Amino acid sequence: MAKKSKFLNDLDFLTKGTNAGATGGAPASGSVQTLPLDRIRFDPDQPRKSMSENTLQELADSISRHGVLEPVLVRPEGDDWILVCGERRVRAAGLAGLEQIPAVVREMDIPEVRLVQLIENIQREDLPPLAIARALSDLLKTYGMTQEACARALGKSQTYVSRHLALLQSDDLTMRALESGAIRDPEAVTLLNRMPPEAKKEILDRAIETKTPVSVRTVREELERSEAPVQRDVPRSGEFTPARLPEAPVARSEELPPYGQEIPIESAKHVPARKAGDADPVVAVRLSLSVWRKLLDRLGLDPDAGPEEIQERLESVE
Repeated sequence: MAKKSKFLNDLDFLTKGTNAGATGGAPASGSVQTLPLDRIRFDPDQPRKSMSENTLQELADSISRHGVLEPVLVRPEGDDWILVCGERRVRAAGLAGLEQIPAVVREMDIPEVRLVQLIENIQREDLPPLAIARALSDLLKTYGMTQEACARALGKSQTYVSRHLALLQSDDLTMRALESGAIRDPEAVTLLNRMPPEAKKEILDRAIETKTPVSVRTVREELERSEAPVQRDVPRSGEFTPARLPEAPVARSEELPPYGQEIPIESAKHVPARKAGDADPVVAVRLSLSVWRKLLDRLGLDPDAGPEEIQERLESVE
């Protein structure tokens, strides 16, 4: 695991940015300089491997009108500088005919460089959700970050992080849909996982075949239909309907475990291991709101998330 440094504990400049064009001042975390473009070298190991020519030209047009509003990030190497973040800005500045560009110069080691580049790529709005999930997983494993620290570094909610990480546990069909672009929102996967397998498969197969992304709204509407209560037949006026006798309670031996029933927490330790096919008992626990929030926080869950999501995440804990 990479050794942590003070840099990893102070990532505010990544999410807040440095707008030298607006303030004219240098950030405390590094110095802002105007560097010649021909002295800035691209990093061949940068995680980002492609960029749209159209968006690059649009950025070049914007730079021609307004200039470079946000400095790029570089590290010194000999008489030149190696680009850490801001490859689109550097390339677009060259297309716009600029010879110089504002840059934040920082002394950084390679693990720190990779961390910054990973975070910058995750923050891109057009990055596919599965790519974000894998990058988040790399952050947590390589740098020993918690979900909370990761969310703070990205300027995202903890729910955003946990939902994306949950994508890595998806079944093969869902993975195929994610990789093909048929799913672009992690919330759609959360909702799909609540549907019957046949209905979920039908939606994903259709999305993959037609190359039409699954929208959260569509999945939610399908889910509401599948979860709607079944309408009972109402007898027509004058029609005789025999009265239904109440079902007699099934006698239950005191020796049988309370599978499928709600039990108080003090009785949980007396329940023997269940057999295949038996439903787990539901343990009823009374907690104060503050303790409940602390418990969810310890488990890496967002206390403000919906009850269905919290229950789903809790049941997936191994």
